[in-house]
Amino acid sequence: MLNLDELFSKKKVPAPFHLEHVKEAYEKLDLNNHQKRVLIAGTNGKGSTCGYLALRLKHAGYKVGLFTSPHILNYTERFWVDGHHPTFQKVESLYDQISKNLSKPILQKLSFFEISLLIGLLHFKESKTDIEILEVGLGGRLDATNIVTPIVTAITSIGLDHTHILGNTIEEISKEKSGISRLNTPHIIGETNTKKTNLLESHSKSQQTIFYSGPTHFKSTNHQNDSFAAFLSNFIRKHFFDLKNIIPLKTTPDLNQIKSLRGREQTLEFFVDSKNNLRTQIHTNVCHNIHGLQNISQNTLEETKVIIMTIMKDKPFNEMIEFFEKRKITVLLFKNFSERSIQEVPGHQIFDSFDSLWVNSLPLIKSNKTVYAGSVMGLKHLFESKYYAGDKV
Repeated sequence: MLNLDELFSKKKVPAPFHLEHVKEAYEKLDLNNHQKRVLIAGTNGKGSTCGYLALRLKHAGYKVGLFTSPHILNYTERFWVDGHHPTFQKVESLYDQISKNLSKPILQKLSFFEISLLIGLLHFKESKTDIEILEVGLGGRLDATNIVTPIVTAITSIGLDHTHILGNTIEEISKEKSGISRLNTPHIIGETNTKKTNLLESHSKSQQTIFYSGPTHFKSTNHQNDSFAAFLSNFIRKHFFDLKNIIPLKTTPDLNQIKSLRGREQTLEFFVDSKNNLRTQIHTNVCHNIHGLQNISQNTLEETKVIIMTIMKDKPFNEMIEFFEKRKITVLLFKNFSERSIQEVPGHQIFDSFDSLWVNSLPLIKSNKTVYAGSVMGLKHLFESKYYAGDKV
């Protein structure tokens, strides 16, 4: 059996930004067999929306497959079926099947993300899921997930991010993300800004474009991404499943059930003194761009005194830091293991690790409300910290 070293070596290979090779592999593996797939794109909120939707549909009695990216600690986190992630051995077996059924030239041309998607779809096929939720990786039109035939497509929000790939304007980015829409497939827009929804509507190919009008749809949840997920769940159940004898979930699901989505608007505990079990809390709000920061609630901003961040070089880091500092919030920075991690910011110290930041800033953190507002990749350092007081598995 193949191990995954060959697959992980592909992480350094740039994404192709065309669908030719992954489409060919998809057809050869006979993965276009599932009629109920949901495709969700967006600048921010797509991961948590996918997670909340999967949990809501599972609660309603369906066997749900969920594909998300990136993972936090373990590669297997990207794949979730009915409340469980596969074992590492199972993922190796799936990769082995894919390798044996594709020619070497095709396999060599596939990117890390494309093979990961194929592993997920094969896992869902073998698990005989009722419905599959796929989180778009980047953009939409040329993302590998766009090879499937969905029953519903959705866009959570639009903002400026990955501009070197998707375009420098909201209109260009709207066009790329709207590339997941289909002529005869319902396309649901979660963005509520009128200017942006007009752009998304103009680029939608769907004759069934539907607009979500905000959390007033579902007052039982106070999380905007879960409110959108509740709207999607209700729409999908109404139009594609039998609604009889199904009790909808009326509270916000716990994203901790999906390991790749931990750290989305949650509270994590860290040891101040492990011997005496003294702890303090950090609230997490994953924000990898300025658009995400602007979506942090006003109440959170007013209460927060300390922000912990790790930022990538390709983000407007000065603007992101200024966003907090003009609100009198102290910003603490640390490096992550990525080559894309920012190494220096004039006028700011950047700690070499989260643990170093923790030790040197503990008096400030434990006496003030502190929020982590960095990238998803940065969460890995929080969960792996020797000071983290929660479950690391």
